[in-house]
Amino acid sequence: MKKELLIGIVGSLLVLAGAGYYTMHYRAQTAQLDALMKRAAPSTNIQNSSPPVSVITLTKEEIAKHNSASDCWIIVQGSAYAVTGFLNIHPGGAAAIAPYCGADATQAFLTQGGQGTHSAVADQQLATLLIGKVGAQVAPTAIQKADINAATIPFSGEREDENERDDD
Repeated sequence: MKKELLIGIVGSLLVLAGAGYYTMHYRAQTAQLDALMKRAAPSTNIQNSSPPVSVITLTKEEIAKHNSASDCWIIVQGSAYAVTGFLNIHPGGAAAIAPYCGADATQAFLTQGGQGTHSAVADQQLATLLIGKVGAQVAPTAIQKADINAATIPFSGEREDENERDDD
């Protein structure tokens, strides 16, 4: 009888601990999402707001300033994309994109670095990171939106470089 009672108490404590852990995890993710949404809040009602105080012209020179893994913009087929938040979840690893930060990555994207073509999913993911067309003027909120979208792209958990076979 005491053994059954002890097992019941331990089981209950484990269930409570698990529920507490998942509640804390959920709250942390919710807080992170709230923080991202607060950063993007000025862009939620652009039609009724006054014009942006500052705009960024997406020249090749401006894009070239964003040439590091901590601030990475690329050009693909005449459009600029903010890919900083995507670098670490790219299936090919950050090293597949990093050399193109601040530059035109069209050929690399279209040929998947000489490995073939990207999937329709990759095209959709890239579209969510769009800042605007090269030469266009955009509000800083376009960059914030791309950063938020990068945070919502799921990570497959697999990287090409981790799955390579050794064909000796």
